[in-house]
Amino acid sequence: MEIINPSGEKTLKLETDFCGRKLGLEVNRVGFRATSSVLVTYGDTVVLGSVVVGNKPILQDFFPLTIEYQERYYASGKISSSKFIKREGKPSEEAVLVARLIDRPIRPLFPKGYRQEIQVVSTVLSMDPNFRPDVIAMIAASSALMLAGVPFDGPIAGLRIGRANGEYKAFLSPEERAASDLDLVVAGKDSGITMVEAGANEVPEDVIIDGMAWGLEQLQPAIKLQNELREKLGVVEQEYTLMLPSEEVKNQVDAWMVGKLDDKFRISNTIERNQLISDLKYAMHDEFCQKIVSDEEAGVTDKMNEEQRMTARTKYYDEHYRDEYGEAFELAVKRDVRKNIIENNSIQSLLHLSRGVFGADFGASSAVIQNAANKEARGTYFRLVERTFQEFEQSHLRMLFEQTLANHDFKYRFKDYTKEVTELCYSEDGNRIYYPNVSQQD
Repeated sequence: MEIINPSGEKTLKLETDFCGRKLGLEVNRVGFRATSSVLVTYGDTVVLGSVVVGNKPILQDFFPLTIEYQERYYASGKISSSKFIKREGKPSEEAVLVARLIDRPIRPLFPKGYRQEIQVVSTVLSMDPNFRPDVIAMIAASSALMLAGVPFDGPIAGLRIGRANGEYKAFLSPEERAASDLDLVVAGKDSGITMVEAGANEVPEDVIIDGMAWGLEQLQPAIKLQNELREKLGVVEQEYTLMLPSEEVKNQVDAWMVGKLDDKFRISNTIERNQLISDLKYAMHDEFCQKIVSDEEAGVTDKMNEEQRMTARTKYYDEHYRDEYGEAFELAVKRDVRKNIIENNSIQSLLHLSRGVFGADFGASSAVIQNAANKEARGTYFRLVERTFQEFEQSHLRMLFEQTLANHDFKYRFKDYTKEVTELCYSEDGNRIYYPNVSQQD
């Protein structure tokens, strides 16, 4: 039966093979009042992805993106018999965790300074009991964003991967999940992995890395299907304005920061480092508050005492300047971190580099490496850093790595790795971007 679409559009459904089942994306069937909506079917699982975009940018210092994951009782065939409870209550703990799982690979793909309010809702309408619907909800959210006309650098797709009889497998049954020694969630786009979440029962690191490579390869049909749907619908990009500090403000902050980010800001203790940066940021705001806010702007009069004058200047500064100067400060700090990682020939740069690439602390300080009694554990750390340098293709970093091995009196011969997993790139503003470049040569 044909759906009566208020806008007069006809329903469109595209399908592709995805990990042994048909994956379908359908539009113009439901969700007519949303900016965009996509009905995703996979087996007996049906998820509605909806996106609503605000009309004007929000004057705040963060990107107002909200992602929700909703499970309906009727999706699993459960209908409450109580005459008082007619609707679901607050999101369950599982629903909150799945919403965060969807948020992590999506949020970094919007441009910095984008302040348009966006709400993404993935609603499970029907659930196949043979597998979890979380990654299908991720595909639904990405598909809806691709059709909303927002500057989303997608699409993305996700897979929850386990091992059955020693082989990688996606969409495991409850019995297979219980027997699997690996629970790996991989999310990525056509050019590489954007998010990894894993739990395992003491599996070797090569199992995790090979699982990531396998997952990225299996994601491609879902990503291509989303691109095909966008092309067929001819999505029109919305106009938007990025809320970034002006060049004048960035130059003022950069000049003020010269010489202030010294070695004491490069300690391994995250809490202490963040406190030092926070103190420096407050000092910058205090100085610029006195420098750029005039008495006339702040409404300062001769009848005010010093405390009242300070309060008036601070209030005006907070309302008109703090956000922009704070954003310029964050950009300056990120540029300094980037410069330190690439140019500073120190063991701390190695540690910072490896933590940034692999998202974990494989040795919190040089003392951990120097005093490690387990030769295999130390070898594991250096193998991780070595793969990073294979992608950097910078001779001075390779020399630094070999010098580090010599300094710590540890003779380790590099193995010939045929899978190069991670490529670390930086944008001009110092933001870190991950684009794993998986090549299979074995």
